[in-house]
Amino acid sequence: TIVPYTHLLSNGRYSVMVTTAGGVFPEAGGEGACYVDPVDHQALAATLTGLLADAKRCDELRRAGRAHLERFTDRAVADALVAVYQEAMA
Repeated sequence: TIVPYTHLLSNGRYSVMVTTAGGVFPEAGGEGACYVDPVDHQALAATLTGLLADAKRCDELRRAGRAHLERFTDRAVADALVAVYQEAMA
């Protein structure tokens, strides 16, 4: 499920998302997250260290995360669902 990730992005005033590459995570986080190989602990450490040292990058990720959330508003989801039904009925 992507709900925990979209919830984290919605709290983008404070949070920056770092998650694993692959699966649904890039869809959930979009450009508003950093992705690391799930078995590469050195990449995770480097990503976290880099973010802690780069407030500007964190701000950019927060803005991108909030913008990415627009894909998941009630209206956007409803419009996408209607489009799927319309395509299926065509």
